[in-house]
Amino acid sequence: MKRIKSWWLPILPILLIIYPLWNLVAVSLGVSTVQQEISLAAYGQLLQDPQLPTVIKNTLYIAVVSTLASLFMGVVAAILTEKTDIPGRQGWRLVFILPVLLPSYVISIAWQHWAGPVGLVNDWLQNLFDLTMWDLAGINEIVIVMAISHMPIAYLLVRSALTAIPAQLEDAARIAGARPVKVFTSVVLPLTVPALANAALLCFASALDNFGIPAFIGIPSGITVLSTLIYQKVVGLGGGQFEQAAALAVVTGLLSMIPVYFQGKIFHGPKYSREEGSREKRIYPMGIWKWLLVLFVSIWQGITVVGPCLAMLLLSLAPAYGVSLTLSNLTFAHYISLWTDTPVVAAGLKNSLLLALISTAAVLLLAWSLARRIVLAPSRLVTFLDGIAAIPYCLPGMVVGLAVLLTWIHPIPGTSFSLYGGMVILLLAYIPRFYTFGIRTWTTAWARFSLALEEAGHVAGAGPMTVTRRITLPIFREEAFGGGALIFLLAFTELTLSSLLAGSQFPTLGVIVFSMEAAGRALESAALGTLLTLLTLGLSAGVCKYLLDEKNSEEKEKKA
Repeated sequence: MKRIKSWWLPILPILLIIYPLWNLVAVSLGVSTVQQEISLAAYGQLLQDPQLPTVIKNTLYIAVVSTLASLFMGVVAAILTEKTDIPGRQGWRLVFILPVLLPSYVISIAWQHWAGPVGLVNDWLQNLFDLTMWDLAGINEIVIVMAISHMPIAYLLVRSALTAIPAQLEDAARIAGARPVKVFTSVVLPLTVPALANAALLCFASALDNFGIPAFIGIPSGITVLSTLIYQKVVGLGGGQFEQAAALAVVTGLLSMIPVYFQGKIFHGPKYSREEGSREKRIYPMGIWKWLLVLFVSIWQGITVVGPCLAMLLLSLAPAYGVSLTLSNLTFAHYISLWTDTPVVAAGLKNSLLLALISTAAVLLLAWSLARRIVLAPSRLVTFLDGIAAIPYCLPGMVVGLAVLLTWIHPIPGTSFSLYGGMVILLLAYIPRFYTFGIRTWTTAWARFSLALEEAGHVAGAGPMTVTRRITLPIFREEAFGGGALIFLLAFTELTLSSLLAGSQFPTLGVIVFSMEAAGRALESAALGTLLTLLTLGLSAGVCKYLLDEKNSEEKEKKA
């Protein structure tokens, strides 16, 4: 194998990751072009902020309680789809991951119109039974919506652990006389403990990172968390606000790295030994109870996913806010006005599409060489760079956004031109934020690639570019399509980075929805949220169909 040159690989992490984060720390310490002395004044002012204890308490309460709720729902969902014979398991698997496909701020809008103080549920209860449901507005509503949004994380990790358990372990316990319940509690569940711990830490980290849900639900209710406090300090632009925001971002970043540290320890911890042999899963027959389980899951998903989306759709079709929708007053006027009366929506759609396309292409291109080195020529440098690449996604998006803002907000030396508010500064945030997804995409592909194919191409006289274009990329098309679609979807619906970096001349869809909600334009935001839901679900369905067709095609080729 030809030696892979790697001298240039550190350039991207240094320029786009290390330098902005270093600059964030420097600003928090008062180091600037004007003042070169280190000062802890910003941290001192932060500690004297009377609202900080409440903000930290709110943040930890939301993170802990939503994590526990996400874990509970994820475990129940994984058990139902992987260990029972509930009808339609494949369909339920798709339903359980729906919340992760939707932007969290869209889920927030949908939930407010479903179970909020003036939501659809309260409207039905009032009209049918003259009852009013409890008011979920506030911190508990944030917890519920965040738990629903992060539940797929727990579900996917626990599901993966359950499917990996060898059937022989359960068979051995049954032969020893253990009843099914005993087998499940003494054999199956202990083997999922590492997955449960990882799921808890990832859900907790995701809760610390989430800006959309606390912004859409918490800010109007006067509930502040660390991510929204950073945002408020930045947009306030008061004296010393940048320094205090930077100090708060550093503290938030360090707090968010704690679960990441323990997640790494758990991941690299002791592994259960498993016997070789059949990997057939053991399914526990539910008998007649399986139909009650179907009813239970249908009600569960109807309340948490389908109902909120339906409420958002119905509101977008209503003639005015607070007016009950009927067939006679149903209208598409709010959808039409998005394009005729609100030109910023068309601009935001174009900008978000452009950002998503460029970010996806750039991330996949820039991650190619590092991923190749990780698999084919690992070294300490490569391992270090891989870890650095993961930092921007492990940190809360608000921390990354502020680091990029403080680094590139000033005019380019020698000119009056500033990158702030345009596409370039957003790309400088998007690319490092999603860089690790590009690396994971290509490492998966390189891990199953045979270098003999490349060598055969070189022997036949093909150059490196020809080999890549005609041999390597066609083999990697599944990984490229799946990973690229994920990056595109995340970039297309992104809000956190854009809320700090997108100016009025270059709005994104996430910022537009945020602005509509802040301005009280509930009908228009519901219409735009519905369109975003349809777009993301349509893209996800297309990706799933493509990957399924590719898998079926490969299986047919193997059989032939």
